[in-house]
Amino acid sequence: MEKRNQQEEYNIIKPRQKVPPHIDKLKKHQLIIELILLSVSVIGFFVSHLLLTVSLILFATFYYFLSFSKIKASTKVNIKVSVFMKYLSGWGKSIIVMGILFALTNWPGASMMLSIGIIVVIALSLAMLYYLLQGINDEIVSFIELLRNAILLVIAVYIYIEHFGTVLFVDF
Repeated sequence: MEKRNQQEEYNIIKPRQKVPPHIDKLKKHQLIIELILLSVSVIGFFVSHLLLTVSLILFATFYYFLSFSKIKASTKVNIKVSVFMKYLSGWGKSIIVMGILFALTNWPGASMMLSIGIIVVIALSLAMLYYLLQGINDEIVSFIELLRNAILLVIAVYIYIEHFGTVLFVDF
């Protein structure tokens, strides 16, 4: 009874439980949604600041809500660690994308958002790398997620250096 309540509390799907169709569709279409939003963001960067703003807000919202989707329970990683990494991944990516938006539009707070987001995603990437080196590869800890984090980090650090002229994250 206690294990069942723990799985319900942490939004977990048991290993043998069938994945609900809406979650399976979200996972299948995640890369397509990310590529569409990225393409619209790049087009918006050259065409219209309004298009850039809307697309980056949608990008951040997508990552934020993706962190609350159900995950399959893994026998290799502790349930609490998996859920924490899932939440941290969505929140960190959302903060970085909003920091990029604030930096590109010269709004105040960009430095703090980029700094916090970069630190969170670097810590998360190091934890993912540790689990990958241990041979654990599941829904949360995967090479694709690590690659997404690396690409987002490269973009965020480039924009941070370009706009603030330093690598040090101390100019709040």
